[in-house]
Amino acid sequence: VTTMRLVYGTESHEFGQGTAPELVAAQLRLALPGRDIKTVRHGLFDIDGVVFDCAHHGSGPGSRAWLRGNIARYYTRSLMMDDLLAEKKPPRVVLRAHYHTHLRETVRIRPNGHEYVTDFVLTPSYCGMTHYALKVTRSSYMLGCGLVAFEIVDGALEGVHPFVRTVDLRTEEAL
Repeated sequence: VTTMRLVYGTESHEFGQGTAPELVAAQLRLALPGRDIKTVRHGLFDIDGVVFDCAHHGSGPGSRAWLRGNIARYYTRSLMMDDLLAEKKPPRVVLRAHYHTHLRETVRIRPNGHEYVTDFVLTPSYCGMTHYALKVTRSSYMLGCGLVAFEIVDGALEGVHPFVRTVDLRTEEAL
């Protein structure tokens, strides 16, 4: 690893002060001297020719099972159209978090015969539900834990690999 970017989250994930990314980055710089380690609020990263738009907040997964993914596609399509109207190429990946669940949706826009493809990826959490997480997920009882790896080969996104498990948080009892 030669380069690392830590994206700010919410206060609830950062000791109520928004300092966790800075503290972690400082520790990593001590442990890994000579590496390019920084914090960002919203990053637009070109990783070997694949552009990632990364931020903590963004679209949620959807409020009902039959709506899952709809709002993420609308959100992604809007970001893509904003870029195209500004005469910029949309990112290949839009990466968001915050909702403690995993979701992947692909959006295609074809203006003037050229197809642009953007994958929206909502990353799962690494930990269990706090009181705040229960609030933002509207007391969801299913928790996705894990990470998502992106495979880049010769300047192209070749694979998106979720390493995710889903945990049912309900306490089941016969009373």
